[in-house]
Amino acid sequence: MSLFFFAGCDTAGEPSTLRDMAEMGKGVTAGKLAINVQKRLTRAQEKVMQKLGKADETRDVAFEEMVSNFNKQMIEGSKLQKDMKSYLLAVKTMHDASRRLQDCLAEMYEPDWFGKEEMDALTEDTDTLWLDYHQNITDKSLNTLDSYLTQFPDIKARIAKRDRKMAEEELGKAQKIFEELNVELQDELPVLFDNRVGVYVNTFQGLAGHQEKFHKEMGKVRKLFRRVLLN
Repeated sequence: MSLFFFAGCDTAGEPSTLRDMAEMGKGVTAGKLAINVQKRLTRAQEKVMQKLGKADETRDVAFEEMVSNFNKQMIEGSKLQKDMKSYLLAVKTMHDASRRLQDCLAEMYEPDWFGKEEMDALTEDTDTLWLDYHQNITDKSLNTLDSYLTQFPDIKARIAKRDRKMAEEELGKAQKIFEELNVELQDELPVLFDNRVGVYVNTFQGLAGHQEKFHKEMGKVRKLFRRVLLN
């Protein structure tokens, strides 16, 4: 008996067992190739997502800085508005005190004394200067601040809405609204932040100009008062 056992042959003359093994080998190789390709695709997708995530993270950091500047700007503007109102209240208090002193002087100044009519006219001029000073600061400085600060509530509400839509977007909702708000705010916030310089400059320049004019005109009136009192 032969020591070798031959498997049956198919019609092509090739041993069926060897052919089956070859086919199995091809299947294993193809399977490994598919797995390797899938792994590479997965890694590539992960890298893309990482890059996108980093880009989103960079944009979020930049936006958070804009929001931080906005909040700081809003606090500064509100404080300036509050202090300007306090200053105007002090001006009104000084005006009232000045008017009482002038009225007291007018009452004590007897009709037959020198310069009675001029004294009464100077009292009216003093009152008018105080009124104009208060009104000019209100019109040129306080109203400018008030107008400037009217922008903030709307933008603050839109920032809050953006944050809500961002949370909803993570759940697969409101993506379009979020993107629109995001673009609008990223355009508007830097412009608003830069505009604060012009507002502050105009506010304090106006205040300084009104102070200078007021004290200059008041100085002239005071000199006339002294001249009348010394004669």
